[in-house]
Amino acid sequence: MKINQNYKSKFNICVEAEKPAGSRVLLAQHPRPSRFSAHDLRSLGENMKLTKYNPKNTSEIEQLFIKTFSDSEGQSEGHLIGRLVRDFIDNTDPKDLYCFVAIEDKQIIGSIFFSRMTFEENISAFILAPVAIHTDYQKKGIGQKLINFGLQTLKADGVKLALTYGDPNFYSKVGFHVV
Repeated sequence: MKINQNYKSKFNICVEAEKPAGSRVLLAQHPRPSRFSAHDLRSLGENMKLTKYNPKNTSEIEQLFIKTFSDSEGQSEGHLIGRLVRDFIDNTDPKDLYCFVAIEDKQIIGSIFFSRMTFEENISAFILAPVAIHTDYQKKGIGQKLINFGLQTLKADGVKLALTYGDPNFYSKVGFHVV
């Protein structure tokens, strides 16, 4: 995928992408104000919290991705995504990678990654992928809250642009729109 940037103003970024037919590229003009309060984002349930990952939880995060993607896409895909996650954590400079987790009862039930993208223009940009919410916890808004938590953290760190690739119906709920 080749991405070209055009600036219309300091706050209006237009991204044009060459993409395969039928694929979707989504953009957030980073990030919109969250629909969730700080209280909502930090206490999803009595025992649930959202936070940056701890490196000692790398294996648990890898296993979450293997299970979640194996359940939805098959074992082969699950193991492929699990290896990708392990490679992200082990081989990416920490300044180029954000990982966030949802924890309930000391178990990681969701995780998302943002990895740095570089452009010819000097803009701080990250792409969201992959995302996994444990199968037993899906359809409860945890993914949306975790993504909003991540976007708020990126914004606080000065990131100007967040991209993702996926279902517009889901990602539009957290402020992304189709490019």
